[in-house]
Amino acid sequence: MKSSGLLLLFIFQCIQLFSQDFTINGYVEDAKTGERLIGAVVYDSISQNGFNCNAYGYFALKLHHGPINLKCSYLGYDTRKVSFSLEKDTSLNIFLQPKAFALNEVIVYDRIHTLKRSQISTVELPIITIKNIPSLMGETDLLKALQLLPGVQSGTEGTGGLYVRGGGPDQNLILLDGVSVYNPDHLFGFVSVFNSDAIKNVTLIKGGFPAQYGGRLSSIVDIRMKEGNNKETHGEAAIGLISSKLMVEGPLVKDRSSYLISARRSWIDIFTRSLLKKKELPYGYFYDLTAKINHIFSNQSRLYFSIYIGRDKITSINTSSETVMGDYKYNNRENQYFGWGNITSSLRWNYSFSNKLFSNTSINYSDYKYFDNKLFYNSETNVKTGLVTNEDYESEFHSGIKDIAIKSDFDFQPFTGHKIKFGAGSIYHLFTPNAQISMINTGMDSSLTGKSNYRLEALEPSIYIEDDIEFNSRLKVNAGLRISGFLVKSRFYGSIEPRVSGRYLLTDRWAAKLAYSRMKQYVHLLTSSRVTFPTDLWVPSTDKVKPQMSDQVAVGSVYNFNKNFELSIEAYYKTMNDLIEYSEGSSFLDNNNWESKVEKGGRGRAYGLEIMLQKNAGRTTGWIAYTLSKTERQFDNISFGKWFP
Repeated sequence: MKSSGLLLLFIFQCIQLFSQDFTINGYVEDAKTGERLIGAVVYDSISQNGFNCNAYGYFALKLHHGPINLKCSYLGYDTRKVSFSLEKDTSLNIFLQPKAFALNEVIVYDRIHTLKRSQISTVELPIITIKNIPSLMGETDLLKALQLLPGVQSGTEGTGGLYVRGGGPDQNLILLDGVSVYNPDHLFGFVSVFNSDAIKNVTLIKGGFPAQYGGRLSSIVDIRMKEGNNKETHGEAAIGLISSKLMVEGPLVKDRSSYLISARRSWIDIFTRSLLKKKELPYGYFYDLTAKINHIFSNQSRLYFSIYIGRDKITSINTSSETVMGDYKYNNRENQYFGWGNITSSLRWNYSFSNKLFSNTSINYSDYKYFDNKLFYNSETNVKTGLVTNEDYESEFHSGIKDIAIKSDFDFQPFTGHKIKFGAGSIYHLFTPNAQISMINTGMDSSLTGKSNYRLEALEPSIYIEDDIEFNSRLKVNAGLRISGFLVKSRFYGSIEPRVSGRYLLTDRWAAKLAYSRMKQYVHLLTSSRVTFPTDLWVPSTDKVKPQMSDQVAVGSVYNFNKNFELSIEAYYKTMNDLIEYSEGSSFLDNNNWESKVEKGGRGRAYGLEIMLQKNAGRTTGWIAYTLSKTERQFDNISFGKWFP
C-alpha cells in the first residue's frame, strides 16, 4: 500500500509538472539599431499560441511546460526561430535582422496578423511602407498615405485634414508618442507635420475602438517615433522640391542610451522672394524639429523623453508706398502675416513589474496656437521743417488650446487566452478661443484698445479596462469599458462607453469580424466654410453646449487567397448626436460669446461599404480599394431642418 501511494504521488507530481504553465516575456528589437518593434508577432508553432508586441515592443506569452518552438516576425525583417524546453518563467529579448529590400518591393501588411486579430477596421503601417509609396514632389507624407486607404478622404484644397467614415477633422484623435496634435498640417494641408525620418510606425483605427482610446468620434491615428540608434551614430540629409531635412541619431551610452534629432524647413519663401522679386506677393514657410532620447535602466525599466516643435508663417501682405503732396511727404507701409504651430512633449516610463504585468506611465504636454497679425505704419513729413509725425496701428488675434495630461496604462496576462489592459488618466485643458490686442501709436503717445483674453479651463478624467479573450482557436473577442468625464464651468458630464469586437475563423484562411463602440467627444472645432485659412477655434463642451457622442457598428470579413493576395470587405453604420456648427452669418473674429453663435443639437449619420484587395508579396505589391459611403447632417435651423449631405 505504501509503495502504491508513493507511485500515485509520483504520477500526480509528474502530471502537475507537465500541465504547469510558465510565462515567456521580453522585448523584440532591431538587431542593428536597438529600436523596439511595435506589433511584432511572437508565435509558438507547437501550441499555436501567439502574441503581438505592444506599443513598446513588449510581449508576454503563457505556454505549457515542455518543448517550445518560437517564431518571431515583423514587416521588413527576417523571421527568427528560437527553440528550447520551457522549465520555468523565462525572460527573453529577441533581436531581428532587417531585410535587404529591393527598390521596387513594398510590403503592406502581415496577413496572419490581419486575419487572426480580434480588432476590425484597423490598419498598421510601418514607415518603410509609407516611404515606398509614390509621393508628390518627392515629399514622403504620412497623412497622404492614410488617404489612400478605404474610408479615408482628404479635405478640400487649402484646408487639409482627414475625413474618416463621415467624420470631420476634429473627430480624429491624432497622437504623436501618445500626445494629442491638434493641427497636423503644414502649408494648408499640402504636407503633414510628421517628419518621416523620425517616425517608426502608424496605426489607424476607424472602428471597433479599443477601450484605451477615447475623446474623439471617428478615428484614432497613433503615431510612434523612433527611439534612436543605441549601437552607432549615423545621419541622413535630403534636399527636396518642398523642403530640406536633416536627421542624426546615435548612442549617448552604447546599448544603454540613445538620441534622435530630426529637423526640416521649407524654402518656398526663399524661392518666391529671390526669383520673383515682388514683395507684394504672398509667401510662407514652415519648419519643424523632432527630438527623442531614451535610457535603459535595466531590462525591466526604461525612460523616454520626446519633443516636437513646428510652425507655419504666411506673409499675405507686404506693401509700401510714398506720396508727395505740396510741402508734405507721406509714407505708408502695410504688413500682414498669420500662422500656426504645435508644441508637444512627453516623458514616459516603462516598467515591467513581473512577467505578467507591464506598465507605461507618462506626463504629456500639448500646445497649439493660431495667430494673425496686422501692422500699419503711416508717417507724415514736412519737407520744409523736417517735422515727422508717425501713426502706427497694430492688431493681433490669436487662439489656441493647451493640454497637460498624466496617465498610466497596464498590460496584464493572468493566464493563457487573456490579455488585459487597464489604466487611468486625466487631461487639463486650457482654451483660448479668442484673444485680440490692438495698439495705436501716435508720435510719443501710445494707447492699448480692444484687449481681451477669453480663457476656459476644463478637466477630462478617464478610466478603462479591456480584455482580449481567446475562447478557442477560432473565436477571439476584445471586450472593454471606458468611463470618462468632463468638468467645465462647474458643470460635469459623465460617460460610460462600452466597446466590443471579435473575430471567428470560418476556415484557416477566412475570418468574419464584428464590432460595436460608443465614443464621446468633449472638445469641438469651430470652422467657417467662408474662410480658407486654418482659423481653428477649439472650444470645450459647456453648460450650453453638450459633448458629441457616436455609436458605430462594423461588420466585415477577411479572406487570404494564398500567400500573395488578401481580400477584406467591411460595412459600417454610425450615428452622431449633439453636433455643433456655426450659425448663418456668424463671424469667427469675435468669439467671446461663441456659444450664442453656433447651432447646437445637430445629428449625423454615416454608412458605407469598404473593399480592399491587396497583394502582399512578389515583385509587384500594393492594393486596390473602393469605398461606397454616405454621410448626412441635420440641424433644426439649417436647410429648413432637413437632412443634408
